[in-house]
Amino acid sequence: MVSRIAKCLSALAVMISLTFTGCMVSPGHMSQINSKTEKVHFEGFVTKPNKTVTIYAEQVSDGKWVKIGDAVSIQNSVKKFGTDWHVWGKNITIPAKCWYPADNGWPAYANVKAVSDGNDLTTFIDGFYDYVGNYDTLEDLYMDRSTGSYAVVFADY
Repeated sequence: MVSRIAKCLSALAVMISLTFTGCMVSPGHMSQINSKTEKVHFEGFVTKPNKTVTIYAEQVSDGKWVKIGDAVSIQNSVKKFGTDWHVWGKNITIPAKCWYPADNGWPAYANVKAVSDGNDLTTFIDGFYDYVGNYDTLEDLYMDRSTGSYAVVFADY
């Protein structure tokens, strides 16, 4: 039984490594900004330099993802989890048409994501830089803190 579980976990680790081409760490899922008109810092990592990352927000009227900006990964890299990671980042104001209104005590919110080479980048719980150092493997970080392919950003007004 233990052998079967170990094989499943190994297979899962390989799947994560193959599908994990990059991430968006800011804004983190469930992050909060002061105002819907405030610029939001979008940032993440990809495995290659000079890669274009396209940032999207979900349009309220029809649920379609609309492009709100592009960023390009830098030449220099950081080695973590045995991989060279190239940072990308850009400050962008999320358009008014992408903010869901406050409702039943919940603040206004927007759904955002980043895409590179046609792949949605993995998102993480807010506070990435506070907890990433606590993980020895990408698999453990992914299993504990990833939130899928988009993040929710809240705004006070």
